[in-house]
Amino acid sequence: MRIFISMRSGLRHLCPHCNALSSIKGYSSHCYKTSSFSGMRSEVCIRVPQLFCPHCRRYPTARCPLVVFNHTYTKLLKLDTLSLLSEETVSAASSGCGIGKDTVFDILDNAVEEGLENQDLSKVHTLFIDEIQSTHGHNYITMVADQDHRMIAGVEGHDIGSVRKVCEWLESKGGDPKNITYVSADMSVAYKSGVSECFPKAKIIIDHFHLTKSVNEALDYVRKRTNRELRKKELEYPKNVKYTVLHREANQSDVHKERMEQIRMLNPDLALAFDLKEEFCRIFDRPDKKAARSAFFSWYNHVRGSHIPEMIDVSRRLMKRLNDILRWFSHRISNGVAEGLNNSYKKIKSAAYGYRKVENLIDMCLFRKGQLKVSI
Repeated sequence: MRIFISMRSGLRHLCPHCNALSSIKGYSSHCYKTSSFSGMRSEVCIRVPQLFCPHCRRYPTARCPLVVFNHTYTKLLKLDTLSLLSEETVSAASSGCGIGKDTVFDILDNAVEEGLENQDLSKVHTLFIDEIQSTHGHNYITMVADQDHRMIAGVEGHDIGSVRKVCEWLESKGGDPKNITYVSADMSVAYKSGVSECFPKAKIIIDHFHLTKSVNEALDYVRKRTNRELRKKELEYPKNVKYTVLHREANQSDVHKERMEQIRMLNPDLALAFDLKEEFCRIFDRPDKKAARSAFFSWYNHVRGSHIPEMIDVSRRLMKRLNDILRWFSHRISNGVAEGLNNSYKKIKSAAYGYRKVENLIDMCLFRKGQLKVSI
């Protein structure tokens, strides 16, 4: 369906370059994509004046109020598409609006670019940094949120260079790296080096989620190694116990409790590693930093005396970051904000079965989680 529109004669037109009053030298017809009518693809054909500006000596085209400037679609189509993108995938928005995916991505990119131009980061004082996998393999995106739990930036990579790009972006939007007081991140050494370099007054806080995850990974390595050794010796070993040892003891069902008894009889090293994991988790139940520090050193000594290499290795890594770990007891800032947003980013990616371009994934995440101000 095509709708033909002609701009009313007698209008005064201003030059889009210098805002000087311009005269009409002719007309040209342009077709723009617009919202579907009666389930049919529709276009708006407009007879647009060709102007002459005596001030800058140019021949610009008059701006039509129905059309998004410098694009081939109307504002009504942009509104409908963005409304669908707030809940649906690009494919669903493409089908719903009767336009191609390239046009949908163009509308999304235009909206995000406009929102980022209006972005003000001058009041940001806390950053939550984490990464997600953009595609298969070791391809990552560093996602950054602020204290208002809004996504403020997304950059490719998860190294020190990514943190530098975040710092540059913060400065370009009115933020001051010296105003950043706290940064919540995982145990990545690259993130720590980048934060120390780019945010001189920031204190890194590692929350207990990533710490417990590291200890659980060490525990799982103990399970694999000890069961493999028992199998080689043709001795009986506990089976199907992966999730039994990863569960907290207080949350174990009767089935897991029975398996724990089996573990203690057949694999005492794994049982000891499980007890050390439980002791570590109880550190975060302490009321203050002083009690937590005492509990950590007690746990550390127990680990060193256990002679379990996997647990000793993780305890050494945690000892190096002890101050960052204990800082949580003073400020109670956790990376749960970043982890929660990461789940949203992963849902956005999985709903679309992945994105061919990293920029499109970042744009969609910013559009939904960046609280951007977009005008229609």
